[in-house]
Amino acid sequence: MRLCYASADFGIQVFGDKGASLHIQHMVKAFAALGHDVTLVASQTGSAPLEFPARVIRARTPAPAISHQDLLLAEFNDRVFKERRNMAIADSIETEILRQHAQAPFDAIYERYSLWSSAGVRAGRKLGVPAILEVNAPLLLEQREYRKLVLSDEAEKIERDAFQSADLVIAVSEEVRDYVALKSGKSDHIAVLPNGVDLDAFTPAGPRAEVALENAIPVIGFSGSLKPWHGVEDLMQAHALLRTAGIQCGLLFVGEGPMNGWIDGYARGAGIAHLVHQTGWVKHSQIPSYIHAMDIAVAPYPKLDNFYFSPLKLFEYMACARPVVASRIGQIQQVVDHGVSGMLYEPGDAAALAEAIKQLLADSALSARLGTAAAQSVQGRSWNECAKTVTQELARRTQRRAQKAAS
Repeated sequence: MRLCYASADFGIQVFGDKGASLHIQHMVKAFAALGHDVTLVASQTGSAPLEFPARVIRARTPAPAISHQDLLLAEFNDRVFKERRNMAIADSIETEILRQHAQAPFDAIYERYSLWSSAGVRAGRKLGVPAILEVNAPLLLEQREYRKLVLSDEAEKIERDAFQSADLVIAVSEEVRDYVALKSGKSDHIAVLPNGVDLDAFTPAGPRAEVALENAIPVIGFSGSLKPWHGVEDLMQAHALLRTAGIQCGLLFVGEGPMNGWIDGYARGAGIAHLVHQTGWVKHSQIPSYIHAMDIAVAPYPKLDNFYFSPLKLFEYMACARPVVASRIGQIQQVVDHGVSGMLYEPGDAAALAEAIKQLLADSALSARLGTAAAQSVQGRSWNECAKTVTQELARRTQRRAQKAAS
């Protein structure tokens, strides 16, 4: 199959090192590993490695078309300029897909959904080529809640077009599926496919990174972008409860984000700076060694009304055979079998988090058993398996439509 992978999100540099960038890289590599001929069209690429198995095309970034109505907006500012620019980029992505198709026709178009784009879906509609839309989050909801959004009506229209017109929507969680179904008014074109994990990089055995903590104490670890909704406060409270109970353990935070400064301030104020190590930003290729430095790995998400994530960290912890303690929320409770492949607790309950950690620290056999089971449970979650599922799902739905048309 000749496949076009499209990413119009101006905030995602394809060959960067953040989660979205890695997701794109892994999926493109996986499609290529299955024997498909892949062309990647993106708004931001960066430098592709020489061995990258796809043609990489960076679409031009045209000047945004600012209308007279835009200038009259009370909210007219840099935000409007960016929103118009992102819509212009989507048009540029669509044009490039059409141009590439004219040179050598695509069999399918796979688009990573971005807030201001339905480029791949529009191109597929014009070309009569199946369009697959991968939806990782309710981006419109996120933009309204956490950032700024001015051209709301246009964002709604683009989202609705993308969700309704895609031949197949790949949702990373059931919560995302429900959001797409609500917005599109249908659900029979949606398949749920959680994130994958690089099983070549994240393995049960591997080197252990050196961290600035006392060697004699166990290490409780967290990996991620340290956003306010990652539950760092609950983990710190659980750590305080463990210390009160006479249990000394270190905290390892792998990653960079808004909570780094808060963690530093808390650790100094509580007099536990010697028990806390933050790595800051590290290359993704280094993360496995830091996970191996963890005796217990945590995903302490707090209570959230809209937990739609498919946490990469969770699959990476499990692939490294770490005993996992995670909050019982969203997809996590479907991935982790409590008492079998990890420990679950009610989100926001720091005392329950502390108790689960305490139980694992006291029972090394249980920790080892959970870690082994965790690694076994994610063996079918490689990126290649994700890509295979997508192509199989597309083939099934294409065949079903053909049969319906012939009857």
